[in-house]
Amino acid sequence: MRDEIDELLESYHGNTLMEMCREAGLDVTDSGGKRLLRKAVAAQMRARYFTRERVLGSLARLSERERGVLDRLLIRGGAAPTKVLRRDALRAGLVAREEESSPRGGRSYEGDPQRVDSARFFDVVARLTLHGLVFSRNAMAVGSSAPLKYQFHPSAAVFVPESIRRYLPTPQALQLTTPGPEPDHIEHGDSTALLRDLYIYWDYVRQNETPLLRNELVGKRSLKAINDLLIRPDPAMETASDELEVGRLCLLRWLLWGLRLVKPEGRRLRATDALASRDGSFWKWSRVQQVHACLGLWSKMDLIPGWGGEIDYFGPRPAHARQTLMDILRTQPAGVWQELNELVESATDWDPGFLLADHAMLEDHEGSYYYGYTDGAHFSGLADSLRVEFAEAERRFVEQTVVDFLFELGMVDLGDAAGKRVYRLTELGHALLSGKEAPPSMSEGAKLIVQPNFQILAMGPVSLDRLSYLDLFAEREQADRGVFTYRLSRESLYAALQRGVSVPEVVGFLEQATGVELPQNVRRSMEEWGAHHERIVFRTGVSLMQAADSDLLDRLMGDPHLGKYLVRTVSPEIAEVRPGVERPLVAGLVELGVFPAISGAEPEAADQSVFVREDGSIEAVHAVPGLHLRRRLDRVAEAVGPGRWQLTERSVRRAGGSRERVVQILEDLAALHRGELPASVQERVRAWGGYYGDAAVQTLTLIEFQGTATLEALRADPELGRYLLPFAAGERALAVVPEQKLAELREALARFGVSIRDGLRR
Repeated sequence: MRDEIDELLESYHGNTLMEMCREAGLDVTDSGGKRLLRKAVAAQMRARYFTRERVLGSLARLSERERGVLDRLLIRGGAAPTKVLRRDALRAGLVAREEESSPRGGRSYEGDPQRVDSARFFDVVARLTLHGLVFSRNAMAVGSSAPLKYQFHPSAAVFVPESIRRYLPTPQALQLTTPGPEPDHIEHGDSTALLRDLYIYWDYVRQNETPLLRNELVGKRSLKAINDLLIRPDPAMETASDELEVGRLCLLRWLLWGLRLVKPEGRRLRATDALASRDGSFWKWSRVQQVHACLGLWSKMDLIPGWGGEIDYFGPRPAHARQTLMDILRTQPAGVWQELNELVESATDWDPGFLLADHAMLEDHEGSYYYGYTDGAHFSGLADSLRVEFAEAERRFVEQTVVDFLFELGMVDLGDAAGKRVYRLTELGHALLSGKEAPPSMSEGAKLIVQPNFQILAMGPVSLDRLSYLDLFAEREQADRGVFTYRLSRESLYAALQRGVSVPEVVGFLEQATGVELPQNVRRSMEEWGAHHERIVFRTGVSLMQAADSDLLDRLMGDPHLGKYLVRTVSPEIAEVRPGVERPLVAGLVELGVFPAISGAEPEAADQSVFVREDGSIEAVHAVPGLHLRRRLDRVAEAVGPGRWQLTERSVRRAGGSRERVVQILEDLAALHRGELPASVQERVRAWGGYYGDAAVQTLTLIEFQGTATLEALRADPELGRYLLPFAAGERALAVVPEQKLAELREALARFGVSIRDGLRR
């Protein structure tokens, strides 16, 4: 508290502090009756002014008008821009409706506490300051010069210090806003479309390759594919040049990013929420939790979706602007209609630079031309034109906030009344903004129906968690606000089984979600599809042992000590190893005098495991070539015996065909070979693989002129220009002439006095 008091006393003029003390009954003279110096007055106030007795005594002496203005400041948390407090007082009929300031912010009226019967706003606030209850402070830091000492006339912002507010009673709930007209038509805010489109975007990224451009924006092809799937597609997609100009898609991607449901991975966007576990997933949260999370991310988003870079040179601060709007909206009650234009006006009164920091300085600027520099953004122009642009940008931003986001979150309802756009906070919106307990999510009427024709209907507010699970094993045919339609098929079920979902799990989910048993034909078909799928099983993380021949493998399988480590044979020379016994198996082989070569799971495990001879023959280092080595060599060479391959023209031509493929072949051979790959092999692979490509031959007729200027002058003629094609040859003026047109060219050149002789100069 002491720091606040010291700062407060330091900001006020000494004479003003003296009058405040006299009003409170504090003695401001010394023992000889002389007036105390400013330092002594401040010490007197620190000791006796900020006490409970003094504060309550001052409160008791307030008039009804003064108490009403004070209460309206307290109901706003004890601080507000002076314009906002004045508007509240005017609407409540507490002060006179008179013009009290000039258009450019200069004063045309000075508040004076001695006008005790005045109903002017500035006089009322001056009296509250004289009573030591309401004080001035800077609304925002504009410029770097220190402010002048405050007197009784209020500054751009006023507040009740905490050292005084703690003794004041909490005012009763007051209506700070005047209700707007009732609209003829009402659009009820609903978060269903936004949340479902958020899910559809995420599901697309989960199932499709979504490339990112160099600037980390999603490419137009992916954006168009996603937009076509959305419940509310963005019409700006047709004309937008990049993602930043498609407001809704940009917003959806940034929300998914903030929720950590997608992330960039290299040059693509990848879905990160693992549905296999389905624990703690955003899709399992309640509707209120999902809306609250989106609101929090949006308020911190330092981006204006859909605007591209058209406002960047003004130095916008969207995160600050959103916080300002939320501060204003949380003071409004639920269910009371307000004009959207009044919200714009309230935002500029609350903080003139809420969106564009230069706005306050621009309004006070008296010249005809303005130069702006804000956070590295440079701009200039006619001051009046810039004021119009600033006002339009602020209006558009507020409208986008309410209409394009808060409405989609279900936090406001919209309407039109007498040609004016109006809005009202919903119970959900008021609760989330004010920090109160939100109403429960609506779930009544949600139904999941499985029909005998294998169609699945998700009707009403089915949770996104259930939709996300349906997308695992069924193909989505339609998505809108009221119903998602799916089709269950053999292919869609196979896809789920490959993700680790079992048929009993799918059946259990559907019966639990629908509340009834599945149609018999659907259940029977699913069980048959599942049985067919399990006839072929892909196993990962399996260790294999490969022997030199079938006799050796049979001997090892029958060994009383080593046989227990092997599950079964999968080919005459290969056996499956039991999980986790690789180390004792290797130790047992070594005891038998069999020294195995150990290969990793990656193809690179085969590197440096062959010798490539100058004649193109290839021989494995180990007696038993690994599976990775066989796969890599079979692609480019022909097997000619156990552990031996041969590079042939046919095998290299099959694997090559272009410069890039030949380079890959040589890089792979160099990695497999121990040592430096023979030069003769490299040259032979380049020749057989098409490294040098093809060539073409053609007989040309060339004509040479005295200089390039002459050639260009002749080519400028419409007739000659058709026959003369420049031929690059340094400084020589050569041109290619179609052989069949040579006779015509001779005649045309003769008209210019140019004769042609045979043979070029050397």
